Parts: sequence; structure tokens; C-alpha cells
Amino acid sequence: MNKESNYHQITVLIIDASAMTLTLTQATLSNGEWMDPRPKIGSPISPGDTFSTANKALAPQGDLGANLQFEMASGANLVVYWNWNFGSGPSANALSNSSQ
Repeated sequence: MNKESNYHQITVLIIDASAMTLTLTQATLSNGEWMDPRPKIGSPISPGDTFSTANKALAPQGDLGANLQFEMASGANLVVYWNWNFGSGPSANALSNSSQ
């Protein structure tokens, strides 16, 4: 068994259900490391398409966390963030300044 299989991770899946393309403008790690596929700044998500990435702890008892920011052509944005400290449950949230 791979000893890294004991490391916890979070996989994020975003489905663009809006009528506008989302463009990734920021991908910031607060803990852990990105797994493949890693976020690529400037990547578009067209309406109906999906985006996926994963964040893994660096040690079996390590923490992980990150945030992603997307912008729409209208200037609105979407921020998705998550955190998972060892010994507690994961938390995640998404905030947008648009109703589109």
C-alpha cells in the first residue's frame, strides 16, 4: 500500500450552470499541495462545462486548504474555498457577487 494513501484530500468539481463563461483568475493554496489536474490561471469554463481539481495534505496528519477565484465577462466573480485541519471535518463555501 502506498503510504500516501493515508493522506486526506478534497476534490472540487465546479459545473458552470450560468449563461456566462467563468475564467480562473486566482488559485491559492493555504495548506497542502495541488494534485492533477492542477488549476491553470486563465482557464475558461464555458456554460455547461465542468472544472475539477484536488488538494492533498502533505502528511497523514497535515492540513489542507485553498481558494479559487473565477471572473465572468460581466465583471462578477465567484470564489470557492475550502479548509480541512487535521482532527476536524472539512469545510467549504462558495461566494458570488452575481445572480447570473
